Amino acid sequence: MARTPQGLHSFPNATFDNLYKKYQLENILTTEISISPPWLISININLDLHQNPKKSTCPTHYNNLLKEILLTTPQHALIFTDASVTKNHTGMAIIHGDSQTQWKLSNKCFIYTAKALSILKAIEFVTNKSEASQIIIFKPPSPVNTSYMWVLGNYNRAGNERADKAAKLAHLSDNSLTSLDFSFQDVKRIIAKDTYDLLEKKWLHVGWTNVAKTRSENFEELNDSKKAEKLR
Repeated sequence: MARTPQGLHSFPNATFDNLYKKYQLENILTTEISISPPWLISININLDLHQNPKKSTCPTHYNNLLKEILLTTPQHALIFTDASVTKNHTGMAIIHGDSQTQWKLSNKCFIYTAKALSILKAIEFVTNKSEASQIIIFKPPSPVNTSYMWVLGNYNRAGNERADKAAKLAHLSDNSLTSLDFSFQDVKRIIAKDTYDLLEKKWLHVGWTNVAKTRSENFEELNDSKKAEKLR
């Protein structure tokens, strides 16, 4: 007959249900299997700006390089994306012309997931646009005539700055949409940290309990020795 592990006061299924609710695991992004093999998928990502070292290249030079690249793509529409992760708030935004769309994201999202979601929303946006070629401009920690372009994090173009500001202020906007999605890796990191903090807390508690117990025993031994000396 199998023994119940010591300290386990509930069945594994009940424990999993509690974790499922606590970490809202129903919101984990699902992985879809591609119809085509990955090696046959061609994505147009322009990394020309990435060839210039960040520390030794001024924003003005980046501006000029981008203008040169855009001149080779007539009748294009620019879509800027960005995401922001702070201690208490996570948001993202896409900028298209004079319009902007903001999202409040789950605080479980790490910056890489938030930025990837902003690019996904931009792709979903351009699938409904057909008036011009679309260029999605994104920043790293990105069928419809769409190409992607990496730009520096502090790149000083109006659309890029607007996307950065909109992402940071998404949690304050009444017009922001809400997305509760996060990745498996996000929640895996959170559970790992929570587990570490819990074990550390218990370890410190046990440690201080043992210290207090040892001090109490030493104090009792000292009192016993003093009493023995008086009897002599």
